[in-house]
Amino acid sequence: MSPAHRVEDALTVAPYPLVDETAEKIAHFRVDGMLASVVITQSTSAFEWECQQGAELGNRVCTQLPDGSRQQVWGPDTADRVTAQGVTVWRHGYAPAVLAYNAPEGKEVAPVQPGPALSPAELTTIATSDVWFSGLPASDG
Repeated sequence: MSPAHRVEDALTVAPYPLVDETAEKIAHFRVDGMLASVVITQSTSAFEWECQQGAELGNRVCTQLPDGSRQQVWGPDTADRVTAQGVTVWRHGYAPAVLAYNAPEGKEVAPVQPGPALSPAELTTIATSDVWFSGLPASDG
């Protein structure tokens, strides 16, 4: 992430619990006062299959990265007054995903700025980082 961003400590209470399971890790933060979420799960998503087929789903764009992995960039989408965008990458049998919002909560609150705190390029940098795979068990997927 850019040093220009102010990142707060991870949120740990509902509706944003910290999940630290073997096959799923989820953390929510506020970046520049706006919600951001990071998730990694084992890759079993139907979206990966659709991405492999080159499908375009609304404003979701799927591409193949140079290492052969698949990436889906979506958004910005606005619902419940809040705009969000995200990136998911399918690598090594896992699906790291990063989402950014333009408000401190995921819905029904006033936006802080017109767009999410993190740009699609910043979300892509985070989602494609090898740091996701540190300490995770190998996966066949």
